[in-house]
Amino acid sequence: APARRAAFWAPGDDGATLLRVHDAALLTLEHNVVAGDPPFLRAGGGYPEPWTRDASLNAWLAASLLLPDVARSTLLAVTEDGPDGPVVVQDDQWWDQMVWAVAAHHHVLVTGDAAFLGTAYGIARRTLAIREAHQRVDGLFLGPAVMQDGISGYPRALLDPALEHDSFVLSHARTHRVACLSTNALHVLAYDAVAGMARLLGEDPSPYEQSATALREKARAAFRDPATGRYDYIVDPAAGERHEHRRRTTVL
Repeated sequence: APARRAAFWAPGDDGATLLRVHDAALLTLEHNVVAGDPPFLRAGGGYPEPWTRDASLNAWLAASLLLPDVARSTLLAVTEDGPDGPVVVQDDQWWDQMVWAVAAHHHVLVTGDAAFLGTAYGIARRTLAIREAHQRVDGLFLGPAVMQDGISGYPRALLDPALEHDSFVLSHARTHRVACLSTNALHVLAYDAVAGMARLLGEDPSPYEQSATALREKARAAFRDPATGRYDYIVDPAAGERHEHRRRTTVL
């Protein structure tokens, strides 16, 4: 829409560069809209359906601004009915599922969609409670790293030698019980997002604010290497091991 496009105009420049970026982004999104009632964004090339992580990132990084109605329907497309109300779809890649809460809060801030706010708040807090019950141990969320569903992104120590040619991270048992910095950082953002939605609704955000603070402190203590002052990529509480992130693959 012209009004949204005009927001990309840059004073001091004729705006041509930013307008080209805007139009390219919008065209890319429109190319990936699946017609339906309502329409939604597919996860990407070769993935005709929405996928929790992709739906959330697509909405957060572009669609909530450029195609807000489609972003909203895409976020809702990856939810399902639970015993206490809708929750985010439970897929086997649980570790970065709560990016949905961050994207939903961002959508509300960008669009001012008050109707979506109440729905999103309920979905986010119910889903977060599931993650707390099933993947939080001693204050940290366990599981692989955000956006790392391939074993080649992990230290060789986590590789099951009998499955060396199986690329899916969850095929390797040790990856289920490690704690990753990125995953715990994401859950801090999720707590912040749910607290933000509670505040907008006039509800008490303090339980989620307190959880965010507790997780920040726990993650700092667990992942920071006092010898280097840097944060490690992975800790394995059961084995007492720590692993730095290495750019070079450790498997292939």
